[in-house]
Amino acid sequence: MRVEERPVSFDEVGGLKEVAACGTAVVLTPISSVTRGGTVHSYAGFDTIATLYNAITSVQQGEANDALGITRVVAERPHDPPCRDAEAAAA
Repeated sequence: MRVEERPVSFDEVGGLKEVAACGTAVVLTPISSVTRGGTVHSYAGFDTIATLYNAITSVQQGEANDALGITRVVAERPHDPPCRDAEAAAA
């Protein structure tokens, strides 16, 4: 998948297939429409966003390999199973 980070003009918004907002805690939130004045652009499919969301949250939860080293153990809660990265570091 090719990734490009840049400002998007409103003229381009109608040609987008999927739209999402991203952040650290939410990861990705699908956006169903973008409205400006009387113009509404709607988006119904979120297949790519769902795939990215599942991949990121799997890494965050230790269910998938963190090949890029993007996660850090901040604190472990006593009721949670040990984090895989913490187990590897202890070995």
